[in-house]
Amino acid sequence: MRTALITGASSGIGAAFARQLAAQGYALILVARREHPLKSLAAEVHAQHGAQAEVVVADLSQPADIERVEHRIAESPVLELREHSVIPEQRPAMNHRAEQAKPAEAGSRAIHRPLSV
Repeated sequence: MRTALITGASSGIGAAFARQLAAQGYALILVARREHPLKSLAAEVHAQHGAQAEVVVADLSQPADIERVEHRIAESPVLELREHSVIPEQRPAMNHRAEQAKPAEAGSRAIHRPLSV
């Protein structure tokens, strides 16, 4: 079975990727900070497409959560897609702005393949 790990899956483009990939027959590993929206999305894609969806609650600005997600990736024999979210630079919370965000660096285990959605 094809599996996709999607970061930032609780809303926006991450959730849109999850819906499209579920419709294409992918099993999903959904990663984001907010548990409730992830669980709702997992239930939705299962109900609509029969997709398996694992929920991983993680804040990718936190080293311990990054390590936990890396371990989860290492447990997967094959991941066909890893979509990176944006991680704000380390600044006090009141100074976070979208224009100050930078892309997350790819982990050494990331497997990237073109995907049309």
